[in-house]
Amino acid sequence: MTRSKYTLFVENYPDRGKHLFFCTRTQAMVVVDDDLMAAIEELPQFSGGKSTADALTTLSGMGFLVQNEAEEEANITRYFQALKSDNTRIDATVLTTYACNFACTYCVEEGVKAAVHMDEQTAVRTVAYIGDRVQEHNAEKLFVSFYGGEPLLNLKAMRIVAGGLQEYCKPRGVEFSFGITTNGALLTPAVVEDLLGFGLKGVKVTLDGFGPHHDRKRPFADGRGSFDRIVENVYHAVEKIDVDVGGNFDHENIDSFPRLLDHLKELGLAEKLHRVRFNPISETPRDRASMPDNSEMTCIYGETSTAERLVELRRLALERGFPVDPGVGVNACAMTANSAVFTIDPTGKIFKCPAFVGHGEFAAGSIATGETGGGAAAGEASAQQLWRRCSDCPYVPLCGEGCQFGSYLRYGDISRLNCRKDFIEHMVRENLKLNYRFRQNKSG
Repeated sequence: MTRSKYTLFVENYPDRGKHLFFCTRTQAMVVVDDDLMAAIEELPQFSGGKSTADALTTLSGMGFLVQNEAEEEANITRYFQALKSDNTRIDATVLTTYACNFACTYCVEEGVKAAVHMDEQTAVRTVAYIGDRVQEHNAEKLFVSFYGGEPLLNLKAMRIVAGGLQEYCKPRGVEFSFGITTNGALLTPAVVEDLLGFGLKGVKVTLDGFGPHHDRKRPFADGRGSFDRIVENVYHAVEKIDVDVGGNFDHENIDSFPRLLDHLKELGLAEKLHRVRFNPISETPRDRASMPDNSEMTCIYGETSTAERLVELRRLALERGFPVDPGVGVNACAMTANSAVFTIDPTGKIFKCPAFVGHGEFAAGSIATGETGGGAAAGEASAQQLWRRCSDCPYVPLCGEGCQFGSYLRYGDISRLNCRKDFIEHMVRENLKLNYRFRQNKSG
């Protein structure tokens, strides 16, 4: 028996002589003392007593220890096979429109936004396509994420797709629900009440800091501020559905996020929101397209300073009683190589990653032809094995082969390795501490 390569120690935490032990493959977390840590470091030699032997057996069952290299290889291979081929649930993203009623200063879809709406015929065909995927995979659950543009600008298509899939799933015993990624301005109580009948489970809205800071980043198309409207809609929506609040930051608005959290808490939303999560404002495909060939773009997710800000915002949220994403802030992506995960744009084109929508060269087919394996899905079979180039890294279960969208932005090549090890190391280490600290506070 020996220590798995996919394990990490945070030494002398939570106290001197105690060590936080974490398995990146199983995401199990335990605290071990000096004696047990010494026994682990001595493996495969072992000279301890029965209690230590029993503890090592327990750690083995949690993924911290393996019998040999062959078991390690089998474990990690099964892990990625499950990630890429779990078809028990279909996750479909549907864009009802490329239009938007906001003029965000950093829009990831700048150059793509247009008055293009999913028409009734395409909506009906979308229902049929998704239904066929449910049947093909014999899926037990179907979750649809409506996206845009601003998806609530085309409620008709949303009702057709959600209603059609609800009717399809019910007699087949398939669990159906949907969510919406929306700017929140049109998420009125009347709209929420209407969509509940179609299977609405939750929404994600964005608040880029407090008040005027948000308004400068995310104004209406006519220049008006949107903060107060969104907060009012969120205040009512949390009584009916799950509401996630996201936020995007840069040096201009980062300092206003504590005030945002305080404001939401004052409104009684800390206990009512489903989750809060903040992210840095990143580069866009338009930025990449404007660069010379073979040039390298700085990756915001590769900078330790970004990790520090993300951890700090997570800490501030936890201290105020807000729910946050579970885990350690890094997750391998199953989108690009899993046929049960796909995105359909307003015209019926299929993309494997929603970040590429509107860029036709990355389309992987259409609802008329099915997935053809083109665009960002090219080499899908080999994409399932890209993690092997990083198989000796303890973080590979968390980041996989990395993000193809990030690789494209940084290098202009979706298959290029975009290693973010320094970023991930900081995120994992500090978030493990937060997870332990607040789990202990909660249990206490």
